[in-house]
Formats: sequence, structure tokens, C-alpha cells
Amino acid sequence: WGVAQDQDINVFNTMFKGHVESTEKISGFEERGGKRLAIFDANSAVKPMQTEIIQDPLHATLGNYMGTTHALSKVEDATGVLVYRSVETKIGYDYKLESKKMAGKRLFSTQTTTERAVTELLK
Repeated sequence: WGVAQDQDINVFNTMFKGHVESTEKISGFEERGGKRLAIFDANSAVKPMQTEIIQDPLHATLGNYMGTTHALSKVEDATGVLVYRSVETKIGYDYKLESKKMAGKRLFSTQTTTERAVTELLK
């Protein structure tokens, strides 16, 4: 399956308009512990549609945005019971907030994070 939708991106409590594209497919089967497992591979990518917000007196700018998620799930073919799931999310951006009332004062943040969570119920 696949879906594309518009969704807000929250960066430092500033909501930028974004676009999310997600897909999931069965990438194969695996025999494990005497059970047949279906392997699902899911990917999502977030892209900003808006990189600048001006709401007097503030001016927010978003640059170099990258947001991806990759999930791998293994499900017992006979019962549909989830036995393994790993999710890796990567987010990176440059964010700048300026105020016309405080010329020259800027909040500038560059962030890159990777989070990985694994759940395994069948060894």
C-alpha cells in the first residue's frame, strides 16, 4: 500500500506545511523457530512545502530538512501475530527564528537525530 498526504511539521513549536509519502510492501518470507514469517518493509519520507513563516514580529526559516522512517516487521503467516519490529527514524534540519524587535538576535538551531527501536518476540 502507499499513501501521500499533507501534514504539518513541528520544528521548535513552529508548524511548517509538509508532505508525507509512505509505502509498505511484503518483501518476502522467512522460516524462523519452526514458523513461517511474512516480512513487511515500510518507508516514509517527509518534505517541507513551506520553509518560511512571517508573523510579525517573528520570522522563522527552515532549511536542509530531512525526515525519513524505515520500519521492518515480521508477522507469523498463519496467525498474523507480530513477532519482530524495528523502526528507525532520521530527522535533520536547520532552523532560524528572528525578531524584528530585537535586530541581530537570532535563535539558530541545527539538529540531526537518529532513533532506532527494536521489539523481538520470537528468538
